[in-house]
Amino acid sequence: MKTKALMDNASGSITVYELRIKHRGEWMRRRMSIGPLGEEAGSKSKCYYVIYDVHLVVKIPVNPISEFEFYNQSIEKEGQIVEKLAPKECIVPRVSTIMSMIHKLPDSANLPVDRLEEKYVSWLRRKAKYQKYLKIKNTFVFFMDFSKYYFLSHIIDNL
Repeated sequence: MKTKALMDNASGSITVYELRIKHRGEWMRRRMSIGPLGEEAGSKSKCYYVIYDVHLVVKIPVNPISEFEFYNQSIEKEGQIVEKLAPKECIVPRVSTIMSMIHKLPDSANLPVDRLEEKYVSWLRRKAKYQKYLKIKNTFVFFMDFSKYYFLSHIIDNL
């Protein structure tokens, strides 16, 4: 795999990258946009706004997480916080955000979000080799679907 920055946003906050991956003997190319998010918000975790087929927020925890069960418990805790904040809209980390791009589960299109998440967690426990797709540099990271909120780009530009 090879990556290179193609261009910076005029504000310098979002960079477009080209990813090149050799697949079945041929180089395949994809583009991805990445920019820091909320650097001055006081959070110790690093967050990034990513566009790669969908709009995502990627949160890299301050303390590396290497165990899948601890990672899953952390996601569940985030979900509990969101429940307490209801009816305010929040984004919550889910393994299904990324895993649904990598491996489609049977009947996944018909499942409620919470049930889909449970199925992916169960599947990842059985197929541990796929857990690597939830990591950056050997630490689990949190993926949040931001697609529903992409129209807030003017707010993101100001972060």
